[in-house]
Amino acid sequence: MLDRTHQVATTEDVHRRRRRRARAVAALAIVVGLVAGGLAGTWWGLRQAEVHEASSVVLVNPLEGNPFSPDGRGDELVNLETEAQLVRSDVMAELVGAALGEDAGTLLAGLSVSVPPNTQLLEVSARAGTPEEAALRAQAFAETYLDFRQSRTESTRFDRAAELEEQIRDRLAEQETLSDQLAAAPPRTSRSAVLTEQVVNISAQIDELRAQLGATRGSTPDPGQVVTPAVVGSTGLPGGTVTAALLGAAVGGVLAWLLTAGLGRGGPAGAVDAAGTAGGPGSSGSAGGHAGAVPGVAARLPAPLLGAVPAAASAEAAVPLRAALLAAERARPLTVLLSHPSGAAGSASAVGLARSLAAAHLRTVLVDVRRPLGPPGRGLADVLRGDASVDEAALGEGSHLRMLGAGTTPQHLDDLAASPEAARLLEQLRADADVLLVCTGGPAEPRTQALAAHADTVLLEVHEQRLGPDEPTGVGDLEADVDQLRRVGAPSVLLVLVTPASARAAAPEAVAPGTTAPAHEASRARSGVIARSWRRVRLGVSRVVTGRAAPVAAAATGPGAASSRGPGSVR
Repeated sequence: MLDRTHQVATTEDVHRRRRRRARAVAALAIVVGLVAGGLAGTWWGLRQAEVHEASSVVLVNPLEGNPFSPDGRGDELVNLETEAQLVRSDVMAELVGAALGEDAGTLLAGLSVSVPPNTQLLEVSARAGTPEEAALRAQAFAETYLDFRQSRTESTRFDRAAELEEQIRDRLAEQETLSDQLAAAPPRTSRSAVLTEQVVNISAQIDELRAQLGATRGSTPDPGQVVTPAVVGSTGLPGGTVTAALLGAAVGGVLAWLLTAGLGRGGPAGAVDAAGTAGGPGSSGSAGGHAGAVPGVAARLPAPLLGAVPAAASAEAAVPLRAALLAAERARPLTVLLSHPSGAAGSASAVGLARSLAAAHLRTVLVDVRRPLGPPGRGLADVLRGDASVDEAALGEGSHLRMLGAGTTPQHLDDLAASPEAARLLEQLRADADVLLVCTGGPAEPRTQALAAHADTVLLEVHEQRLGPDEPTGVGDLEADVDQLRRVGAPSVLLVLVTPASARAAAPEAVAPGTTAPAHEASRARSGVIARSWRRVRLGVSRVVTGRAAPVAAAATGPGAASSRGPGSVR
């Protein structure tokens, strides 16, 4: 009894030390996040203080001979984005660079042009190291752009006037030729009438061309104007570098807290204590005693150990497990999913735990998705298909226990368990019970993965033989099973150790305080670590190949990280 008590205390000390170490790491990470965020914010604030931005607003007027022409309706005008691209062009940068004596590439790197919606305005912004330089650049771009537009328009007007003058000269020469022919033609003849009409038409064309030439020469190009001269605006955050540093520290601290939120959280309160003491001194079902039967295993388990039961546990043998479960999960109603190894014929604790809960006057419903329970030809599959009601398929045992088996075609439950009807049925059964036990198969089976997310906690049975010295990869395989359950949405995973029937009479082998395991045990422990590491590598490669991201819950693979829910939490 003293050896068993010492082993329970040793397990508690291991978890307590790990939680303290994890909390220290989390606190250090948060401090580092605060410092790093503050430094990053300070650097950003200083960079913002070194950059000044000035903006100038230009009103763009339509011009003759310009793509943005006044001859069309508003919806036919070219979008001002064309003019904005012109301001950002290399030609404009070279002109401004030549005027200011600066590099065109540097000017374009600090230039931005925006078009306010539903306006004929361009907002030209320039960045520089000093406010004066930024204002000078913004004003230079605005004025150079307007000068460029005006020169382009004047060039177009000049070309248009030259073209009109050439057409007038051609028409005058043609008019002179027709006049000579008209003078030589006999009067009052058809030829003289035709020539007279041609001369009149030529004269009308000459008049129209001269009117166009006068309008072209008389127009005054107005490309637009700078309605808001360059003004230096405020950059960065209010408060400058101090505000940036505080904001950066806050962001860094929050990120560090989010990354370390799972550290320092042990398993559900009472998972170890209740498991080790619920049976009382000498209890054959005590988890603490059986955990110590396999040296070095308790400290390497990937989830908290809730308790231990013998194979085919009776209601009396499941009492310690019931006490540990009710102490660890205080929410009512409570949905518990029981998962057992894929090679096992069935759950070792499902029926015994259900009867033990019913004996405590807790309304209990047991749903077994693998074995038939209840009336012949009736079960869960039949209820989900609508062929039977819950009352017709369930088997009552006393006033506090109902059992629902797999049904006539349990092979269909892999599909039916993922249906909306299954979720609604579980909610219905949960509403009428204090504890709903759902017994499934291995963690990799489809029906287990479909139902795990509906549970408040998952009890994973692990046979003691898998953790013995003859199974160096047992802990690694168990860790993969726990990781699989967390990936499919299990909020909490607790372990139930299944011991051989003969182990009830055998006293567990105790490890004396201050002693170490034999050399061969240390070698096997190292082999288990290597196998577990190789298993993690294979899982990581599988996630990369299949494109599945690593689950958030999978990060908590330590012995005390199975659940973040406290004893009194409500789902």
